[in-house]
Amino acid sequence: MHPPGDGPAPRIDIRLSVVLAIEGIPTPVAGISVNLSESGVLLQLGRELPRGTKVGLEFKEFKARGEVIWAKKRESGALIGVRFASLKGRDRKAVRDLVALGEP
Repeated sequence: MHPPGDGPAPRIDIRLSVVLAIEGIPTPVAGISVNLSESGVLLQLGRELPRGTKVGLEFKEFKARGEVIWAKKRESGALIGVRFASLKGRDRKAVRDLVALGEP
């Protein structure tokens, strides 16, 4: 596994369905991952979210809490970079396993 502090965490391209619980928005929003690492996930959503927005992420494979660290509007919605704030136990292991499967 990648030692902390030695640069960015390994990131893999992976398409996973996700449902986001977004701070201040009563209705969950569906999206899809573009890539994933132990530190966060890049999502494709139908809408842009402001930087700093707190989100709950529910994938089939794991659950996490995070914060939007950047967003880029696109014709088909937006790309959203989310840094994980809470990823523990079984969920952290699930992410590690997914990342390991995608590494060469």
